[in-house]
Amino acid sequence: MSESFLYTTSYQLDKPYFIECFEESAEKPLNAKSFTKSYGFLAVAFAVFAMAEVSDYLAWFFVGLAAVEALSIYYQKAWWVTRQMWSRASHETVSIQIDDTGIQSQTRHLTSTIEWQHITAVAESDRGFVFSIEKGRSYLSKSCLTEEAIAFIKAQINVD
Repeated sequence: MSESFLYTTSYQLDKPYFIECFEESAEKPLNAKSFTKSYGFLAVAFAVFAMAEVSDYLAWFFVGLAAVEALSIYYQKAWWVTRQMWSRASHETVSIQIDDTGIQSQTRHLTSTIEWQHITAVAESDRGFVFSIEKGRSYLSKSCLTEEAIAFIKAQINVD
């Protein structure tokens, strides 16, 4: 009979962690296709400028929308990290426990569990794991894990 596995550790939710989390779990890379909505707003603005009977204020409104949309995409990492730093979770210590049932994490404000059978997909990188579950995605950094814990996680999720 095999022994049960139990690994506990903790880490700080600080700016470097949030940056790593964003870089490893962001779904869309930044490229020209990311700005499609901005291009659409600009096209509408030029169409409104071309219409003589419509005020230019409406066209400038769409130019402004295009600029705001482009800036929100270009600075999405900085904005996301800033929002996380403003949250009540910032600078919290997270205690995690990895065992045969799943991964439990706990802070002063929140306790959550990801059970192995509820994980639908896993993306592994050099720096961590992104677990897809029914309610969303969750990131776990390898920086707080031992080689034994990483091997156990891989065995549980069948990642080679």
